Amino acid sequence: MWLNRPVFTDPDLQAKFWQRGYARYDFMSPEAAGRILDELTSHAQRLGVEFKSQSDLLPDSYLPDLADNKEYRAFVADLLRRACSDQVSRLLPDYRIMHATLYIKPPGASELQLHNDFHMQASVDRTTVTAWCALTPATRATGALQFVPGSHQIMPTPVTVGKSPPHANALETLKKLLIVEELNPGQAIFFDQSVLHASMPNPSDETRIGALLGLLPKDSVSAYHVADQNDPESINVLKADTEERLRFRTDEMYSGQADLEILDRYEYSGHELSEDQFMAFLANADAIRDGDTTFDEVSSAVDQGLTRPVSLARPMKEVFTDPVDQ
Repeated sequence: MWLNRPVFTDPDLQAKFWQRGYARYDFMSPEAAGRILDELTSHAQRLGVEFKSQSDLLPDSYLPDLADNKEYRAFVADLLRRACSDQVSRLLPDYRIMHATLYIKPPGASELQLHNDFHMQASVDRTTVTAWCALTPATRATGALQFVPGSHQIMPTPVTVGKSPPHANALETLKKLLIVEELNPGQAIFFDQSVLHASMPNPSDETRIGALLGLLPKDSVSAYHVADQNDPESINVLKADTEERLRFRTDEMYSGQADLEILDRYEYSGHELSEDQFMAFLANADAIRDGDTTFDEVSSAVDQGLTRPVSLARPMKEVFTDPVDQ
């Protein structure tokens, strides 16, 4: 399914991103992050925007994409695009900022459960990159991001709105493989949309604020793959590019309330996996990504009892214990 096309100009950054599914980078100075934060918060105050959840999708966190104030949503997108475009063009010259928003975890917010992001391109074989840049400290105390290294680009079908993810039966085991990545203001993590990730709760008195950029190849169209409400085994590919994201809330696009153009339609061919099955795929993830084996070959081996689930003491667990260097 996936094409191992270079994403980053820096070969070391590219190698880490391909191996782990994410890579850290000093994206901007702490002073620049502070200036952006000041503009975002002061404009929110002028518009009367409160950083409180307005959606059941994230009941204790705030995203402009899940709130009704379109003016603030557009302001955030424009400010972040202007602040980040040059750096994105330098690091990922073949990519564009498709959308830009905030992820705000206020005091008392709970953990964000382990997940991978819904596929965001009409094409199913191109890499979508998310850049998550801290504007305030993102630490264990305020809700740091967490990742399962190497869990990206395993499945042959895109993560689809309205369908259970293939890792659903392995959640408890996968949580034991999570690596915490703390960030200071200005530091960012670039991650593959398909890598499994989560975030810790925020029991502190501080609000954790991060800038989130959705980065797509310049020649691609952004779209969600959504199960048809009348025929759940049919998947609609719905155009959801920059213009649509400014017009509609994300939950409106997920639920069919937004009038989105249908770009394509196909029959669902996803996989419901047991814990042992998914962990076997994770154990063979490098070989799947590098083309040395295929999803079907691993499936056949699992069915025949020729593979065993990945051990929690596997070498990759030790390799990724320390934070990723730039």
